[in-house]
Amino acid sequence: MNFRERLKDPKILLLDGAMGTQLMAAGETGVCPEALNLTRPELVRSIHARYLESGAEVLYANTFGANEKKLPPELSVEEAVTAGVRLCREAAKERAFVALDLGPIGELLAPMGSLEFEEAVRIFARTVRAGAAAGCDLVAVET
Repeated sequence: MNFRERLKDPKILLLDGAMGTQLMAAGETGVCPEALNLTRPELVRSIHARYLESGAEVLYANTFGANEKKLPPELSVEEAVTAGVRLCREAAKERAFVALDLGPIGELLAPMGSLEFEEAVRIFARTVRAGAAAGCDLVAVET
């Protein structure tokens, strides 16, 4: 079943929980959460698997902060997103949908901040293109 077909079903759709909270509970503090897609893939995959076993039908990839303003310079958006979506897909085992989790850029838009609207669109578009190329089923926009 694809995601659009599932949305036609009137039953409640269960989403997973907070990846960041689970990473902190595992002792991963003070690190870029999306970098863990490459350095601690087994940890990220296991968190997804626990959400799946708890009944989640949509798993959010570990991509909340996967944008060029938040990632460390040695990690590209494409690397972080591709690894995050892949780990999520592996854990989903075709029993759940995979969402690209799109969080805030981390800077305020002008005139309250210095980030221009066009730049924000470009940054978000890069992350979404990477998620689409990696095979996410949907995009969840948060916060």
